[in-house]
Amino acid sequence: MDKNQNKLAEVKDANIPAKNWEASGGYVLRALQSPPVEGVRENTVPTVPERLCPTLPNPNRGFQALSDYLIQKITKRIMKHMSRLCRERGAELDLDYWEYCTRKILGQHSTKEAIIIPAPAGSGKSTWIEAFNQAMVELFCDEPDLSDNLIGITVVLQKVEDLNRLAEVLNEGTEEDRPNMVALQALTESGKRMGFCMNQDVKSFEDCNPSTCSFSNRCRILKFREQALTAPIVGLTQERFLMLRDSGYLSSVLYRIGKDGRPYPRRYLIFDEKFQMAPTQVLDKNVIDEASKELTRLIEKKGVSDQQVRYYQQQLDYQINRPYQHLRSKLRLEMNYRMEDIQVGYCDMKDVESMERIKYEAFRDSVLERNKKFATKNLRIAFAVMDELYAGKPCLFSKVNGFAIASIQPPVVQYGQCQSLIFDATAEVDQDYAMLDHVQWLKQMPKRKACNINLNIYTHRNLSVSKSAMNAPWKIPMLSQLAADLISGTKGDVFLCTYQKQAETMKDTLQGQMSLDDFKRVLLMESKRRSVLPHLGGTNGSNLFHNAETVIMLGFPRLNPRDYLIHTAAAYGSDCLYDVLEKLPPERLVSKDLSVLYSIPAVQTYIAHHLAARLEQEIFRCALRNPGFDGTISIYLFCPPLDVLELLSQRLPGNVILTYHNDLPGHAELCKSRTRQYEGGPTLLARLELFFQKWDGQPVRSTEIREHLGASLDTWKDLTKDKRFILLLQEYHIERHGRGRNCTYVLVQPECA
Repeated sequence: MDKNQNKLAEVKDANIPAKNWEASGGYVLRALQSPPVEGVRENTVPTVPERLCPTLPNPNRGFQALSDYLIQKITKRIMKHMSRLCRERGAELDLDYWEYCTRKILGQHSTKEAIIIPAPAGSGKSTWIEAFNQAMVELFCDEPDLSDNLIGITVVLQKVEDLNRLAEVLNEGTEEDRPNMVALQALTESGKRMGFCMNQDVKSFEDCNPSTCSFSNRCRILKFREQALTAPIVGLTQERFLMLRDSGYLSSVLYRIGKDGRPYPRRYLIFDEKFQMAPTQVLDKNVIDEASKELTRLIEKKGVSDQQVRYYQQQLDYQINRPYQHLRSKLRLEMNYRMEDIQVGYCDMKDVESMERIKYEAFRDSVLERNKKFATKNLRIAFAVMDELYAGKPCLFSKVNGFAIASIQPPVVQYGQCQSLIFDATAEVDQDYAMLDHVQWLKQMPKRKACNINLNIYTHRNLSVSKSAMNAPWKIPMLSQLAADLISGTKGDVFLCTYQKQAETMKDTLQGQMSLDDFKRVLLMESKRRSVLPHLGGTNGSNLFHNAETVIMLGFPRLNPRDYLIHTAAAYGSDCLYDVLEKLPPERLVSKDLSVLYSIPAVQTYIAHHLAARLEQEIFRCALRNPGFDGTISIYLFCPPLDVLELLSQRLPGNVILTYHNDLPGHAELCKSRTRQYEGGPTLLARLELFFQKWDGQPVRSTEIREHLGASLDTWKDLTKDKRFILLLQEYHIERHGRGRNCTYVLVQPECA
């Protein structure tokens, strides 16, 4: 163990009250207490040099506030970089707004409050983060005395690609062994492209085995962990941040080793997006199965014996899976002489025999305290939930999407003695912030040019774009035709977003229903195999669609019911659900009708705000994210919930014109009829369409068509009166001449432009 690792061990082992580390995810983090700087005593008036250059931070008292002089000096340097980046990128941003934010951030006097910056999408959040870090790197290099007191920065981004790009910018011209920024990561495609892994035989994370790799002593990915202790800036993804938080090792990124060899808390902790603020662990059968698989992989990864793995897998089954399955069976009610599953509620294991608890605790301690290499990700999740159950704390459970038990801690946004900065464009509508204390909101919004928004709402139930509705065989052809019709009447690029499952099929269908010129305006994204339509969950952080002036949302970014229950409890506190569920009658507790859950007021409110926030994020992929845009945006939504629509319409900038379309487009019924069957075969209308598709175009009498289809005279007469029959003739450019037996069908050429 080198000296830096020894220092980090001191960070964990020194005796500091746990109240300073209330964000440890269930594990107490401890830090060294820095002694006062020599010659500086409490309640003394600081000298001029001390006012210009703050003293080293004291973990028990937080940072000394920056002087007005330093705030002015650092702000000026940050805004210089901000202006340069805007010029280089051709970005039109409100620099006055970002100067206001910068002064507020630098002028914060206490790290006890997190700062929430609800800057809208496209207003320059990423640009500011880069400018801020570039300015700080300059200060660390140019004025070492000041850098010793600012200590450093931790940056948490969503994508490792963005981390590596930022590190590449900040490390330009530096020595590899003394980087300005370290981007912590495991083996990723991004890191592989940048040459972090020297082993050509390793293609993915699953192939990476440091214990047997001949390049491990020179591996930059492994070296990053050591360099992160001394680098001015350390970056990591949200996923890695949460992993460190929940496993109790977050101090490794919250501290920097100073020149005196002692660890000091970094001054700023920056989140570029909202993260999972409430530490939440969910135990289900998948977690148990994955924990067993992770133990098996340790044979190759860590060189453990099969006998050891067998022992821990047996303990996993006996101490975790067995009581989990017992609870699963126990949480039922007798209804009408049969046992029915309780769909949602609270459970605990406080009545379990003490010997069972002792055996479980022995297994847990053997892993977490003595044999930590067996403490895999999913085994830690299982321990976190089982600890709560055995402690007698009521844990939310759900059988809606399979039996799962959740351990939910209160949300935390402030970690250690770092100053947390959270950038979240939809923070003001998102209910995850509802119960937070000790936060400061920067309410001022950046200026932007005025624009017009035509918000078109289609309300007919057959136009529903829920996940289940999209599975209807006629839905994709019908919606594709409707989208094609809408696009043909617009100009400019189109952002059409749907579900991942339909992204490829709908793209192909849409391409066959519109002109080549119109289809070229539909913006696509790359998947693993080919280009597809943008899909929910795949557009996160993307700026590919910022020129689109038409938005068509063929889907809603909803969570599954179980996740909505958990998120609701995390946002408002468990009591908001516990009290309601305790009062529900048995027949409603066992009901599989999801409307029972969605009727809970807290769940209703959370879903509406969550869906409004997610829809806003997707809509702002278009030209709305450009502050200088002053044209017209057309947005098309299909059967949105009224409460969601109300929240969303209030959030859209500019002049919003709301238009409702209540009727079903004519071709929609035709699309539905094409997929219907009669007595196991296609309907008469579907057989007629097949006849027209194979028809050579020569005039044909109605009696010939009727005989070919095997239809009776009465059935044929009924069909010719159906509006879908008229629509079919229009679609195939066919006219009827004459009446009765002399009626003839003639193919006509569509009018040319």
